[in-house]
Amino acid sequence: VLIWAAIPLIVAAIGSTLGGRSVGLWAGLCALLAPGVAFSARILSTDPPLLLFWALGLLAFVRLRAGGGVGWAVLLALGIGLGLLSKYAMLYFLGGMLLAALVDPESRRTLMRPLVWGAMAAGLAMLVPNLLWNLDNGLVTVRHTGENISDGSRVFSVARSLADGAEFAAAQFGLAGPVVFAALILALARGRRLDGPQRLMLAFSAPVFAAVTVVAFINGANANWAAAGLIGAFVLA
Repeated sequence: VLIWAAIPLIVAAIGSTLGGRSVGLWAGLCALLAPGVAFSARILSTDPPLLLFWALGLLAFVRLRAGGGVGWAVLLALGIGLGLLSKYAMLYFLGGMLLAALVDPESRRTLMRPLVWGAMAAGLAMLVPNLLWNLDNGLVTVRHTGENISDGSRVFSVARSLADGAEFAAAQFGLAGPVVFAALILALARGRRLDGPQRLMLAFSAPVFAAVTVVAFINGANANWAAAGLIGAFVLA
């Protein structure tokens, strides 16, 4: 509950950095009032800490994009590292940074700063103890994650595949809120007409939903598996 009290404030700070106070206010309200938030704040799971550190990492990145210094690089490192220790889905964040560099010139210049690469390396280094433990214990966490994604007992069926994919897509409208997810789809349709900050948020949200949607069509997916894309989606909306 306390984590979900903090996340909308961080989302508001991201929105304010990219688009001013009005964007910050509405982004924060989107994060506060999303149906999935009301559900997630009532259960004990790994998603709230993941999204907290994702939001902190994204705030640090947009502040570095705006010219921020060492303090924001330290926050970026902590966001990446603690996010990875919360849930491996934080790896999407690194992909989002690279994709942002392709679609947003300011992000590309940000990734050219040695300070940012140092923060990324420091964040990844925080996962080393976890990886060493896995190596000493038969990669149990990695195997468990793989079992979640791939259920070998299922027989492939086109009808089931379509039903699973449609169910997952429909659930995203429920988790993020219909307006937020519709805005994400609209942004994808607008494509090159988006400005830099909009493309930046799209890079940190749409690929997550797309990747998990593919998994959903192939083997089914839980609705929360794409939760990492919510932070960028709130600001983009």
